[in-house]
Amino acid sequence: MFTVGLDLGQKRDHTAVVVLERRQTHPYLTAPDSTMLVRAAERFPLGTSYPEVVEMVRHVVALSWVESAKAGSRNQVRLAVDATGVGRPVVDMLRKALLGTPGGCLITAVTITGGDRQSYRSGEGEAMNVPKQDLISGLQVALDRGELRIAAEMKDA
Repeated sequence: MFTVGLDLGQKRDHTAVVVLERRQTHPYLTAPDSTMLVRAAERFPLGTSYPEVVEMVRHVVALSWVESAKAGSRNQVRLAVDATGVGRPVVDMLRKALLGTPGGCLITAVTITGGDRQSYRSGEGEAMNVPKQDLISGLQVALDRGELRIAAEMKDA
């Protein structure tokens, strides 16, 4: 399964996109062992307009579908979008742009919070609030366990 992550920047910070492939290494275990491979990571130049970002993400999602099909996977490509700040209108633009994606693309709008508990927001499609501390600690655990692998030679890695 492929997940595309999009962190939206503004004037002072870059917008970044990452493509993550999750591979199940032992499908017959009761608690599946999996590896997450970072397939692509890129920061867009400062000042890249949100319509340009939407078009580039549409392209990345389409390529992820091709790779997923090559691997024989029939799972949906998922897109997790930073909906904090200006993110909500960009999420709306992405939902409109990705309607024609083969098989659909599940888009989850993620609002990063200072809270202490993850929660789903009803009435907004796939939307959730995630504490920043959970994002950071989840990343640390995945790296420490060797479950998340990033190619050292990848640009912007």
